[in-house]
Amino acid sequence: MKKILFAALVACFSMNASAQIAVEVMADPFNQFAFQGAKVRYFLDESSAVRATINFGTRSNTTNPFAAAMPGAPAGAPVGLMIPDATNGLNQALYDYRKDAFSKTTRTAIGINLGYEKFIASAGKANFYVGGELGITKVWNKFYQENEDAAATGAQTAATNGLAKQDYSWGSFVFGAGVFGGVDYDITSNLYVGCEFGLNFALQTANNGKGEVTAWDGTKMATTSGEVEVKDKTMGLGLSMLPALRLGWKF
Repeated sequence: MKKILFAALVACFSMNASAQIAVEVMADPFNQFAFQGAKVRYFLDESSAVRATINFGTRSNTTNPFAAAMPGAPAGAPVGLMIPDATNGLNQALYDYRKDAFSKTTRTAIGINLGYEKFIASAGKANFYVGGELGITKVWNKFYQENEDAAATGAQTAATNGLAKQDYSWGSFVFGAGVFGGVDYDITSNLYVGCEFGLNFALQTANNGKGEVTAWDGTKMATTSGEVEVKDKTMGLGLSMLPALRLGWKF
């Protein structure tokens, strides 16, 4: 797959030495305009172009792991915590133990896509195009969870069987094929802005990772580590929507 992508890139960029080149940056309008990556476009003529896109970025999500709704929670308390009870010390300990707990999932990815664009219409300074692309992406995944009040032995045992920390990491490769459509709007003869929307079909395979768990073993906090089997190792087909806002410069 890597050799095919490289050969396609060399062939596309050696077709026409006099063709116009453009570079652009992309942002995701539905993720706080997070930077998506950079793209090089090689215009073969006025109606077509080939492109190489480098995509990279990181997304993370932090939550309280005890987020299941429980009735009667005190005002301002995170949802799903054990209700404080002045007459029940264990309940109070559980509440203190759970209120500062958090889990964080992080996904970091870098990939390259090679594609072809066909311009189908224009209206004033706006030029509309459609196309397709192939790509490969390397993904690093990480999951971390902890409870800061891990010194309360009774709370540990009652809350999570003594589990105080979990730290897992694993990787995967994603092979993708996508179709897209977009528009360029020329501000000057060189500067343009645009937007694009695409559908991507992804085939993913995951690798085994590594993990570390710190837990109460009945007498003390103990840490164990080792290889973590990623059970979902079979390849699957997924569909995702890929919006992008773009800013480019033609040379």
